[in-house]
Amino acid sequence: CVICFDINRLTPVNELSREAGDKAILTAARRLDEAAGDNMLVMRIGGDEFALLIGSGDIQKAEEVMRRVLAQNGQPFAWNGREIPLSLRGGITRIERNHLRYSELFSQMHHSIPKS
Repeated sequence: CVICFDINRLTPVNELSREAGDKAILTAARRLDEAAGDNMLVMRIGGDEFALLIGSGDIQKAEEVMRRVLAQNGQPFAWNGREIPLSLRGGITRIERNHLRYSELFSQMHHSIPKS
């Protein structure tokens, strides 16, 4: 299973400052890394998109990890004396073990993340 994440409303944060946008991306990556287990891999795959490879087809495990990440939605990060709330949205997709092409994974990920 792969958990796909996207930062909600990153554009307004980037409009404050690119540095603020970078801090949002780093904060999101840290949240994913903290929720991931030892045998899981976190990757940034786009501007504000991430993939967390679970390493198994255990959908319940993937749902639990996703819940831990999304439970932090709204918690702010500090930038330039301001508290900026950060939220992610996520979805789960499965990949074939012997068949992984980036273009296919990217398409599956986009379809798995609910639109805000």
